[in-house]
Amino acid sequence: MNKPSLHWIKALSLGVSLALGAGNASAAVLAVTGYTATTGTFTSLTIGGTAYTDLTGSTATLTGADTYYYPEGNPIFSGSGQAAEAASGLDYRTGAGNVDFGSLFQFGRTITSQDYIFVTDLNVAPATENVGFQLVNASNTVLGDYSISITAGQFGSLIASSRYTVISNATGAGTFTGPFNQYAVAFKLSDFTGTGDLSTATGIRFSNGSDNAWDPSVVGLAVPEPSSLFLLGLGATLTALSRRRSRRAAE
Repeated sequence: MNKPSLHWIKALSLGVSLALGAGNASAAVLAVTGYTATTGTFTSLTIGGTAYTDLTGSTATLTGADTYYYPEGNPIFSGSGQAAEAASGLDYRTGAGNVDFGSLFQFGRTITSQDYIFVTDLNVAPATENVGFQLVNASNTVLGDYSISITAGQFGSLIASSRYTVISNATGAGTFTGPFNQYAVAFKLSDFTGTGDLSTATGIRFSNGSDNAWDPSVVGLAVPEPSSLFLLGLGATLTALSRRRSRRAAE
């Protein structure tokens, strides 16, 4: 094998490795600003200008949550005790209202460094809530002292004003219908601060911010497609090789 071929193979391998490890770098809390859906279920989200189609919903175990909601005239759930179900999965049309600290959201798999954790909030425009989270394992044990705090201003406007019917989770009786917007924000493991072992993280725990005020419809994970990671690595590699050849030609 000649030296140029060997250099190409090494460079390509390095590029792919850098792309696969990109999630380990420090990320940033990003607004979620776009989506696609089928029958009310998210099929993609736009996070920081990039569309993600590999989405995983969560299973909610709620504290508080005295209401739940669904689109006006479309009672997807009925009766009492439906708040946790309404806030589980990837269906943005339903959610829980006035969630308390201690509420849990499990994703059914380990959270990786490449995953974006995303959360939504239903609120009257242009306001939303401050929220914060801890990381938990599959047994809902808090991992170390890791935490993240997110301000209302970091949420992106996701779904324009719609009318929802709000139902008492205790009695199942309808209370009121109002025009609300949905907002969303995304973050990675590297955005948490603290110490401890994150290798067994499978969920998040609502731990600070606006207690008894957060109204989530979907809490989930978004991860880049493998093909996107490969192309990212390939692009970085080709750029580096082009610069190297330009320098050699200049010499």
